[in-house]
Amino acid sequence: MKRLLYIPIFLLFITLFSACDDKETEGISRVTFFPILTMSGDEIIVLNVGDTYTEAGVTATTGENEIDVTIDGNVNATVPGIYQINYVAFNEDGFSATALRQVIVQDLASIAGTDFTGTYKRTFYGTPKNGGFSEWVAGDVAGLYKVNDVGGVDGAGYEYDLTVYQVAADKFVMPVQPNEIGGTIFASSTAGGSSPDVIDMTATGYIWSVKGAGYGTNPRTFEKQ
Repeated sequence: MKRLLYIPIFLLFITLFSACDDKETEGISRVTFFPILTMSGDEIIVLNVGDTYTEAGVTATTGENEIDVTIDGNVNATVPGIYQINYVAFNEDGFSATALRQVIVQDLASIAGTDFTGTYKRTFYGTPKNGGFSEWVAGDVAGLYKVNDVGGVDGAGYEYDLTVYQVAADKFVMPVQPNEIGGTIFASSTAGGSSPDVIDMTATGYIWSVKGAGYGTNPRTFEKQ
């Protein structure tokens, strides 16, 4: 009789152990490898009008496996401006990774002899009309400028340089680039612009909308001093 009692007790122990094991693993997902994109070539490419753009490509991997990359965007190297090439890849669980390449097309012939350097005062931004100053300094290649305090905020934390490219005699672009306040920053010609575009430089100055953390999207008017 004693031996018969041990059997159901043992079976009960196995059943309880199995039930506990199922509870411990309930709702636990399997491991997923997020996509990693590796870009060939530079993130910003500068061409002269008439040059040929060659797509260098991006490689995407999940763990040790290479996966497909979707490329979206076109470059018209006959028209000065800025063009974006977007890359995206998905893993088998639907998680994505993205990368961005920006292609800037300059008309070097029309840029020759022009100069955007100088001090520009912000004279209008939404309700407050007057603001601070932006200083434009020429870079080491034609059409490249470093602009300090792009918002004309004249306040602590905004006095840093960002890169601007002149693309024609009276036009320039500010591509997406790291923002020292956080995230990224770029400039567009309108408040509703969702990506960089061509901005006009007139004899008196320019109007642009700065898109980035710490900046409102209202157009900012700057006049050359």
